[in-house]
Amino acid sequence: QVVISKWGNPSKFEYILFLDSAGKVNWGVDQSVNVVVLPSTATLSAGSVYHVVCWHDAVNNQLGLVVNNGTPDLLAYSAGVDLEPTVPVVIGRNAGNDPADGYYDGQMRRVRFWRRVLTGAEISYLHNGGTGRDYAALDVVVTGPRISMKALGLRYGFRPR
Repeated sequence: QVVISKWGNPSKFEYILFLDSAGKVNWGVDQSVNVVVLPSTATLSAGSVYHVVCWHDAVNNQLGLVVNNGTPDLLAYSAGVDLEPTVPVVIGRNAGNDPADGYYDGQMRRVRFWRRVLTGAEISYLHNGGTGRDYAALDVVVTGPRISMKALGLRYGFRPR
């Protein structure tokens, strides 16, 4: 089930966040040749609310994914990401050719993009012991025609069914 993606036709990918059949969150990015996926070590259960943050850190050459302010899952990654300005960001389904493919079955709230990698303290602040906080304290004004993947952090809360 796709949670959020910037994933177009077979030759135009940027990133994807999805749940696999085992209940794990997966964060994938495209590097022209193939897709690199970082699976979470946490298994999600239907009906529970989760706080998920994922990122691509081009400075430290890594992909990262953290669920409920736990220990981040990290993957060394220095290949960069293909930027696809014509592919839309889609929430709740695969942005590929088949519109019926990959719909998310659950609830989402508070989806937010940053043009930088959040610190551990910021992730902890937003998680707030599981009760969540508004993004207002960390808001960044986004200008320009697209969001750069050079330091993209995604944060959202969701509940799979």
